[in-house]
Amino acid sequence: MNRLKAINGESTLALAEYAYGELHQLVEQLDNGAIDISVYLSDKFFQRNNKEFSISVNVYEHRVVGDHGTNVVLGVLMKSADEVDGLVEKVRRYIREQKLVA
Repeated sequence: MNRLKAINGESTLALAEYAYGELHQLVEQLDNGAIDISVYLSDKFFQRNNKEFSISVNVYEHRVVGDHGTNVVLGVLMKSADEVDGLVEKVRRYIREQKLVA
């Protein structure tokens, strides 16, 4: 199967949409959960590491009013659907663990 990879502007935006699509229902299960997705399009700063087209995803939850959120998972400079899938699995695991504690 041809998995999604960030190689240009269009595919990088598609990867960001894929990440949101996979995560948004999970994030709704968190206590005041939120997703922050950054998209890097032809970013010369990351070019030397072959990351000029990539996304970073931060999933966090707010536990009290006024905090900046507790980090659940962070995926930095991801270039493929496989990396996003790994992040999604970490969020699933976190949700399962939180339900066991409750």
